[in-house]
Amino acid sequence: MTRRLAIVVPAKDTAQAKSRLAPLLSPETRRALADALFRQTLGVLRNAKLDASIFVVTDSPRLAEEAGEFGAEVIRDSGTSLTEAVDLATRQIARAGFDSQLVIPSDIALLDATEIRQLLAATGTMPSVVLCPSADEDGTNALLTTPPDALPIWYGPGSFQRYCRAAQSAEVALTVIKLAGLGLDLDTPDDVRRYVAQAPKGPILDLLRPWLAAAS
Repeated sequence: MTRRLAIVVPAKDTAQAKSRLAPLLSPETRRALADALFRQTLGVLRNAKLDASIFVVTDSPRLAEEAGEFGAEVIRDSGTSLTEAVDLATRQIARAGFDSQLVIPSDIALLDATEIRQLLAATGTMPSVVLCPSADEDGTNALLTTPPDALPIWYGPGSFQRYCRAAQSAEVALTVIKLAGLGLDLDTPDDVRRYVAQAPKGPILDLLRPWLAAAS
């Protein structure tokens, strides 16, 4: 049986999460924020009712248990880098016979099912890659590859341009789609300010209210 689409959510242990937000938030709030973003991501993916299998690749037993509660399959990572974790998942998913793979970080605060469908609709003929860059067009906030191993996995500074060059070099059909929600992760104080400016309601904003009160 053909298994069409795999969605991969990499999630590291949140104990040291969001260190770049240290100027704004306490360690406890940063961890709670990372946990809330993880749960929100899995909730959006589950409720979107996509024709897809959801995988969480993580080094955290606690997050693995939470992933199971959302119906996601778990790929256990040994705590290596993001690149190595996603590469591990990609190799397993390719061996399992999936046609395509979508990698989405667990910290997209404005993740929206409509945007995910827009991204999936942009899939080209095989082999192909669809990229959604971060707001600053440096990082990669969504990576859709057909087949899953169409390109080598690489994350880090400049990953968006690196994927673009790799696709062109390998003659893999490339589509870049810029989406406001998918483009915004919460990594830096500027990200938080952009997020708060959009006045969303929910648990993520609730966690940021103490900072909002102090900043006002």
